[in-house]
Amino acid sequence: MSTPRTPAAEPRRDVRLLGLPVAEFLGLQVHFDDVVRELQLIEVGRSQGLTTSGALRALAVEVQHDISGDRRRIHEQALAAQASGDDTVDVVIDLGPRAVADVGRLVGLVEEVDAQSRAGNLLTPPAPPRLLDLLRWLADEVAGQLRDGRPPRPYARST
Repeated sequence: MSTPRTPAAEPRRDVRLLGLPVAEFLGLQVHFDDVVRELQLIEVGRSQGLTTSGALRALAVEVQHDISGDRRRIHEQALAAQASGDDTVDVVIDLGPRAVADVGRLVGLVEEVDAQSRAGNLLTPPAPPRLLDLLRWLADEVAGQLRDGRPPRPYARST
């Protein structure tokens, strides 16, 4: 009898992110770090009677852990492009099939945090629309290339 194939056993594949806007990507990184930091501080403050969604805190920590290596590799390529004076960069990163779910959860987390920010429950401001556009494009590229097998599409800035 054959054993079922687990997602961890599936091979990693290259995902090409064409025309990644360097400044926006680095801004998205800073925004996500700010969100995680605030949620960590809220966790520390829980002992002082502060409250926030436990599910939101848990999701932030989980997503941060799950994507940290992939995020770091893209970040390094974006920093190298910035050091060279490039506004955009084509990034190649090898990802496993689990990345589709991970980046989808990241989009959901950022959207939930933005809703909490707009409601006045967090100090971190909502992400600017251009950063949300970039994050959604990243998620679409990961899903499209890994799950659907479609060729990469370059980032198109929204107006």
